[in-house]
Amino acid sequence: LLHLQMLQRTPMSPLLVASLSLAFLGYVWVVGILLWNYPWLVQLLFFVSVAVALFGGSFLCLMFYLLRLKHEKGAMQLLPPSAADVLDLSIFEIVEVLNRVIMRPFYDFIRVLLLISADLDEKTRKEILEEMSPEFRRR
Repeated sequence: LLHLQMLQRTPMSPLLVASLSLAFLGYVWVVGILLWNYPWLVQLLFFVSVAVALFGGSFLCLMFYLLRLKHEKGAMQLLPPSAADVLDLSIFEIVEVLNRVIMRPFYDFIRVLLLISADLDEKTRKEILEEMSPEFRRR
């Protein structure tokens, strides 16, 4: 409430008001011309405006919650407890962990897609299967 009172007391520059007014009029003009030429845009604009308002409100609430939590307890409280172990690693160790956890299973998945969709001879199929990790092949 104090912030709102402070905003009401500070006068806005006439150039800022003119700039905002002209930008709004330009926006209204463009939207009006688009709606005149493409009436189906009314449905699309209504859908987009409602979706943006709902998701934007959700995002703003989440951001305000995180900012308040950061202010009250500190930035490290926003991270999960296991993040402290990751923050102690060097950049090369982090890249190795990401490679092991994300990239290797992704490569195995791509190899399965190749086996399923591509027309391969037996030698190529055997080579692709041998490149997969043994744990993934057992699944």
